[in-house]
Amino acid sequence: SASHHIEEITRYVGRRPDTIIMNVGTFPDDVLELYKKENELPIVDDLPHDTSVIRGSFADVVVAPKVAGDTVPRSFIRHDSMKIATAIRELL
Repeated sequence: SASHHIEEITRYVGRRPDTIIMNVGTFPDDVLELYKKENELPIVDDLPHDTSVIRGSFADVVVAPKVAGDTVPRSFIRHDSMKIATAIRELL
């Protein structure tokens, strides 16, 4: 859950983030199936509905073919850096 991620960040940093950027977009079923095969799921938004949480579609789906010999788990859902940058600029 998103709140668990925030708890971990708080534990390592020593304080809660002032602002949280939370993706609330949906993903194609075929991509979600790929994640289920790896026992992974998108992060559930269980954060409070207040001004410290910015919600939006901040992700992009990138399906990269698995390369023989590659043992590193690959993600299919990635942060869209331009959308994240825009959200951060709007905070300034």
